[in-house]
Amino acid sequence: MRASAALLVAAAWLTVPSVASAPSALAASAVAASASAARARQGNGSELLNETFAGAAVEDPGFLALNDACLTGAPPGPDTTGPGGREPGTCSGHQVGPVPQIGRTPGYLQLTDAGRGRTGGVLYNRPLPGNGGLDLTFEQYQYGGVQGGGDGIAFFLTDGAGVLNQTGAFGGSLGYAQRTGRPGVDHGYLGLGLDAYGNYAVDFEGRGTGCPADQRPPAEFQVYDRPPNNVTLRGPGHEESYYCYLGGTGTTERIGTDPDGNVLFGSTLPGRLHEPAGDIAQAAGRTVHVVVSAEVRPTVSIEMDFHDGNGFVPVLSRRMPEDAPRTYKFGFTASTGSATDVHLIRQLRVRSSEPLGALNLVKQVDRTTPQPPVYRVGDVVPYQFVVTNTGGGRLTDVKVNDPRVADIRCPRDTLEARGEPLATMTCTGTHTITVADAAGGRFDNAATADGRDAAGADVHSGPSEVSVPVEGAGPVPVPVVAKTASTDRVRPGDEVTYMIRVRNEGTGPLVNGRLTDDLSGVLDDGDLVGTPEATAGNVVVDGTRLEWTGALDPGREAVITYTVRAHAGGDGTMRNAVRGLGNCQEDVQGPPCATLVEVAEEPPPPPPPPGPHGHLTITKWADRTYVRPGQRVVYRIRVENTGDGPLPDASFRDDLSAVLRRARLVGTPEADHGEVSYRRPVLRWHGSLAPGRSAVIEYTVVARHRGRLPNRVVSSVRRTNCRPHSRDPRCTAVVTVVPGPQKDREDR
Repeated sequence: MRASAALLVAAAWLTVPSVASAPSALAASAVAASASAARARQGNGSELLNETFAGAAVEDPGFLALNDACLTGAPPGPDTTGPGGREPGTCSGHQVGPVPQIGRTPGYLQLTDAGRGRTGGVLYNRPLPGNGGLDLTFEQYQYGGVQGGGDGIAFFLTDGAGVLNQTGAFGGSLGYAQRTGRPGVDHGYLGLGLDAYGNYAVDFEGRGTGCPADQRPPAEFQVYDRPPNNVTLRGPGHEESYYCYLGGTGTTERIGTDPDGNVLFGSTLPGRLHEPAGDIAQAAGRTVHVVVSAEVRPTVSIEMDFHDGNGFVPVLSRRMPEDAPRTYKFGFTASTGSATDVHLIRQLRVRSSEPLGALNLVKQVDRTTPQPPVYRVGDVVPYQFVVTNTGGGRLTDVKVNDPRVADIRCPRDTLEARGEPLATMTCTGTHTITVADAAGGRFDNAATADGRDAAGADVHSGPSEVSVPVEGAGPVPVPVVAKTASTDRVRPGDEVTYMIRVRNEGTGPLVNGRLTDDLSGVLDDGDLVGTPEATAGNVVVDGTRLEWTGALDPGREAVITYTVRAHAGGDGTMRNAVRGLGNCQEDVQGPPCATLVEVAEEPPPPPPPPGPHGHLTITKWADRTYVRPGQRVVYRIRVENTGDGPLPDASFRDDLSAVLRRARLVGTPEADHGEVSYRRPVLRWHGSLAPGRSAVIEYTVVARHRGRLPNRVVSSVRRTNCRPHSRDPRCTAVVTVVPGPQKDREDR
């Protein structure tokens, strides 16, 4: 039986040297001392995450900064903060009040400065295993504001099977709970409010909607009648419902009123969350210690130590009203209103509350998309497999094994040592519910993980099992998809015929069946011949996307066929996959959903006849190498006859398939000589060039999504530096779309 550890919150009153004036060595000494004290409070669980926030950057890509959140240790520069998720960056645009000196390390994660109406948050959108509980520490600072300080800081946990890229409502909801017209944090499980102002403890502005009577705050807490300087726990919630009050340190003892006449109530806390000090040297830093038990339904207990000689004082104890999720994601949020504070976080360290094995596996249903309460025959169950290395060395050859899931995909096959950003990864896979699965009313299956340590020894995880409810079998469709190609190798000019067979192997009719075939990886090496056909249903092609829709009775099938003629100048492979239906519901990059056809290299051209010859020299470039979504990139291609003879039929083609996956073309391509044409996704130019003459072709795209925009120019001219399969760097331009500030020298 697993131990019943509790959720502990310990706050230590620490005096930290001023970041603005103290020497870095002294500040670093204080950081080290505080971190050492925090480690002493943690148990013997397995290390999962260690982020100080004290430097100029955060290495772990799981952290997303929102709104005003920034790193005080980052050097001055353009303000990169804003509502979208991004890497934490400079605080140059957030300098209201006695904030730490910008660019000085060790620094802090600054959630807000002391300005009015500020909001800030940092989310960790990578799941951490919950089968051993959680044990974490962090430092928090609230100081230097006005009107008694506010609003406060929240730390919250969410179900790690869902997406965490947005906070809840701010103000009294502190970024966790709901507020009228604004949902709480998605998949919320527990919200801990370090509530200086006091409104987080009040069911006002929609907080606590739908909660039972035993999960309500004291009736005296109404509107702005509130208990300042309190610690409050709120429970699970979804959209604008629940996030119920589980307990807090606020009392019903009246201690006064605020300047607006609102009643202020007391708190059993033996110290202050907020300090009115105008400098961080006088502000009290609290080290918060959180332990979530490994029980199915954890107990929540809070105690605090202000280092006043009294040790840890019990504050409250509550059991969670719902079962814990299998994995956790987490976030920190803070806000200000008419009452303000500087809000800082530092020295985050996360462990399990109970030791885990050297290789830990947690299997769970993937809830990044909505899932039904009960699955039916033919439904696809998506799974996540969270694999964590808790050992001291790197693991290789890591894989997940599940006898009922055949398409498990992992982002890599290595895991770094415990606590490193790449010590955990999430693999994915699916299972389609069959008639046999539905016989018992539930579908149960277990997975394991394996790897190899530096000495070559095998490392194994324990099994992780998931059970989902399944509705009894009835007349349901079961579409089975299989895609094939007539050959696996062609030369330019050859044709390949693709066949997609959709068969209904279920007992009920398939209504509104739909699948798509992404042709972008094929049409860079070939062209469609004729029109695709289907023996049943309808098939259409829109750009590089083929779509089939139709209905099939049990035992009937539809066969979709289309033909492609290969040409030179692509990447040498015609790779594509169908998705959206039956066993090919997800993106399966292999049989029976995907095909791969190689395009053999053209034979070398015959030697040119004697005499003067033209030579087409092509140079392609972009006006920047790094952009953010929404910014423009101008591509230019210069063609020049550098030979001693004319080029009457100079030409090239530029396949934009890879670019258009993350950008869109704007305007019309232009050329100052010759003719340019564009038929999605290929741009073509041809013209006549005398020796020494040149032309410049230009087009513009707008970046849309993060990633690389690679593309290459090729020419069939006999004498050119950009023949098919050429590796001349002048033929290629690569632009990267990044979420943060641009790094190109032209934008510095």
